[in-house]
Amino acid sequence: MINWVSIIFIFLNGLPFIKNEPHFQYICEKNIHASYFTTDPLNNFYIVDKNELVRFNHNCKEEKSYSQSAAYTIHAIDVTDPFKILIFNKDYNQLVLLNNQLAPITDPISFDNYNYYTVSAVCRSSKGGFWIFDQSTLQLVYFSLGSFFEDDMKTSTVLLREKNDYIYLGIPAVGILMFDLYGSYIKTLPVKIEYDFQVVNQHIVYYKSGQLFFYDTQRFEQKSFEL
Repeated sequence: MINWVSIIFIFLNGLPFIKNEPHFQYICEKNIHASYFTTDPLNNFYIVDKNELVRFNHNCKEEKSYSQSAAYTIHAIDVTDPFKILIFNKDYNQLVLLNNQLAPITDPISFDNYNYYTVSAVCRSSKGGFWIFDQSTLQLVYFSLGSFFEDDMKTSTVLLREKNDYIYLGIPAVGILMFDLYGSYIKTLPVKIEYDFQVVNQHIVYYKSGQLFFYDTQRFEQKSFEL
């Protein structure tokens, strides 16, 4: 079945408990092929069509998009925090976290790994993590976002570098996470360091197992030399 969503973006100019009737200001209108839509606190709106999520700003202009394979269906999203967006897929029993650029923050979180096999709903928590509801156990379970890094961070040294207007957080068992100077996550580089690393121009330079590695952060290519 094809669903068409007509979105009229309006601005609330008065509160109903102050006046008899609220006043609204028309901003824009968009006819979109979508399953459903939602809005965030920054006046952006998001539409979901099967495996694709698209963000529009308050002027109805498309800004960013995120998509998965055709077999992947986005069953639910939560944009309460537009800097940590939740995407949930029931078929894979999996959660994906996106930043404000609609780029994944971590690898997909599989609830099967935590012995919750029938998760039917997820939502953000004001405490910073998220809630899930497991259908078979009829349980509400809270997850802290930090819990997905805690084990790795306890057993390894965490390294921090600032270079070229970026901040690099190196977690040996995870990789190197890139942030902008405002602390917003950009991406995770697949660089598994052992001890230390340096940033030289666009390259991550590090030593591992008798080799010197150069990872190009723009071309996503890696070269190594025997020492």
